[in-house]
Amino acid sequence: MSKLRSRFVTVSLGLLLAILITPQLGSALIVPTDIRLILSVSTNKSVYGRAETVTVKGTLRLGIDPVLDGVVGIQVNKPNGDLLLVRSNTTGAGGTWDVEILAAYPSDSAGNPKSSFLRGTLVWFTTVIRNNLGVDKALALILTIFYSNMVPYKAWIPVQLSIGPGNQTFYVSYPIPTDAVPGQYRFFANAFSELPSLNGYAYCPEKSATFNITSTASLAVASDIESQTVQTTSIDGSYSLSFRLSTSAMLGNYSVYAGAYYKGQQPQGQQDNAASTFQVILVGDVNKDGKVDGKDIAIAAKAYGTKPGDEYWDPRADLNKDDRVDGKDLAIISKNFGQIG
Repeated sequence: MSKLRSRFVTVSLGLLLAILITPQLGSALIVPTDIRLILSVSTNKSVYGRAETVTVKGTLRLGIDPVLDGVVGIQVNKPNGDLLLVRSNTTGAGGTWDVEILAAYPSDSAGNPKSSFLRGTLVWFTTVIRNNLGVDKALALILTIFYSNMVPYKAWIPVQLSIGPGNQTFYVSYPIPTDAVPGQYRFFANAFSELPSLNGYAYCPEKSATFNITSTASLAVASDIESQTVQTTSIDGSYSLSFRLSTSAMLGNYSVYAGAYYKGQQPQGQQDNAASTFQVILVGDVNKDGKVDGKDIAIAAKAYGTKPGDEYWDPRADLNKDDRVDGKDLAIISKNFGQIG
C-alpha cells in the first residue's frame, strides 16, 4: 500500500511539472520576454520662462532593448490648443521607411528652387514623398517654420490625404506678412500618418532647408537649395530636440505628444504614443498680477537679505529657489521688467 501511494505521489508531481512547463494558449508562460514597443516623452524642466530653451526627450524601446533604427514624431501644442511645432527625431543610425521624404526645399510656384522671398509675397515649399509599399497610406504633410534662433514661427498641415505607391510631389504656399522680420528662416517637412495627439506617428526622418525673407526686391534672388535629412545618432534608443520660446510666448500649460511605429521583426509592426506637459510662466511677476513692474521690485527689496525663518522672509521673492533673497533675484526681475502676461 505504501508503494502504491508513493507511486501515486510521484506521478502526480510529474503531471504537475508537465502542466507548469508546457506552453498553453493565452498563458503568459509562452512569452519568453516582454517585446512591447515602449515610447516615453518628457521635457528637461517642468516650468519655463519666456525666451528659455525647451528640450523634448525620451526613449524608444522594444521591451528592455533600445530601438536603434526608429523615428519618433513630436508635437507641441500651445495652451490654446494651436500647433506650436511638429518635428521628428531618429533614435539611432536610421532604418528603412514605408513612406519617406525624398526632397523638401523652398521654391517658386513651379517647383524651381529659390532661397529669398520678399515680404508680402508667397513662399512656396516643394516636397517629394515616396510610398515604398504596394498599398495606399494615410499621409499628413506637416510643415514647421522657425526663426534662425530656433523660435517656432508657424506650424500647419497643408496636405492630408491618402497616397498610393510611388512618388508624389506637393507644392505648398505660405503668405509672408508685410511686417515679417527680415532674415533667415528654417523650415522642417514631416510625413506623418496623423498627428501624435490623434495617435499618429512619423513615417521617416524629417527634411530641412533654409530660406530668407527680405524687405527689398533687389535681394529676392533665386539660388540652388539642397534639403537636408535631419537625423541624430543614438546608442541607447534615446531622442532629443530643442527649441526656444519667444519673448512673447503664450503663458500657460503646453502639451507635448509623441508617436512611434516600429516594424522590426514583426510583420504587422507595433505602435506606441506618449504625452507630457510643461508650463510657461511670467518670471519676475512676484505678486502674480500679470506684469513685472515696480511692485515686484518693492516686494523683493523688502525681503532683501533674508532667508527662511527671518522676520521679513517672503518666499515669493526667492525667484531662483535658493532659500535666500539677494541680488540674483533682483536681477531676474530686472531682466523681465516690463513684461506682461
